[in-house]
Amino acid sequence: MFIKETSIEINFDNIIKSIQWEDFKNDEYFNHHHIEQKDLHNKIGFDTIPDTYCKHNTTIYQKMFTSDEINFLDFQHHLQIEPITVSFIKIKPGNIIPLHNDTFYLIKKNYPERLTEKIVRANIFLKDWKWGHFLQIEDEIKTHWRKNTGYIWDAKVAHIAANCGMHDRYTLQVSGFLL
Repeated sequence: MFIKETSIEINFDNIIKSIQWEDFKNDEYFNHHHIEQKDLHNKIGFDTIPDTYCKHNTTIYQKMFTSDEINFLDFQHHLQIEPITVSFIKIKPGNIIPLHNDTFYLIKKNYPERLTEKIVRANIFLKDWKWGHFLQIEDEIKTHWRKNTGYIWDAKVAHIAANCGMHDRYTLQVSGFLL
């Protein structure tokens, strides 16, 4: 298991404001997540996911970027990750991303010759912490973060993200190979 604190010195405020978030609504995230994470849920003692988790409280907005839209090399320099995918996620108040591990499906599918390398994800907070915003990594609850700080982890790290507050919660995800 690999977990590391990190930070980045790039201002994303204008990009966040320019995104038409409704175009990137994903209310089917939970259905995919529920199937993909069955082993993890069984491991911690859940035979099934409670039916109270549904598309109404697990909706996220995720904008995936190409290297033409955003400079991937900036992320490589700051995070020491060779970026393969870069996205922003917005979680509106009252929504969560249930317990899961990142599986890196697309990276494994598209780079089978590199599976011996360490695949990781950086999760960077794009705004200072607000009341009701939570991240649980394994058995630790994270709050009171500062803008542009976050964590890098591998596929073995279980985590949950929640917005029980009154403001939208924004994060940057950079997934790729650890340098």
